[in-house]
Amino acid sequence: MSFGEQLAALLTKYHRSQRELSRISGVHYVTVNRIVNNYPFRVSADTARKLAKAIGCTKQERDELVKLAGRLPKDVEDMLLLNPDLIKLVRKQAKR
Repeated sequence: MSFGEQLAALLTKYHRSQRELSRISGVHYVTVNRIVNNYPFRVSADTARKLAKAIGCTKQERDELVKLAGRLPKDVEDMLLLNPDLIKLVRKQAKR
C-alpha cells in the first residue's frame, strides 16, 4: 500500500475530508489532494507527521503512515540523533 492509499483509507476510517485534513494539519489542500491521488513526489517528514497527527489516528497508524512516506517516527529520529552509538548499532545490524 502506498502513502497516498493509506492516507485515503485513514481519511475514510476517521470520517475526515481532504479539506478538513488540510485545515487541521496546515498542509495545503492541493498537496493533500496530490498525495491521496498518488502524484509522484516525495512527502517530507514534516508533512507526513503533520498529516498523521491531524487525522487523529492511533500511534501505530501514525507510525505506519510515516513509514510509508519513507520517514522515521519523530521519537525514533530523535533517539538516533541524540545517540550516535545507536546509529552504529543499526548499521551493524543492517549488514547482517
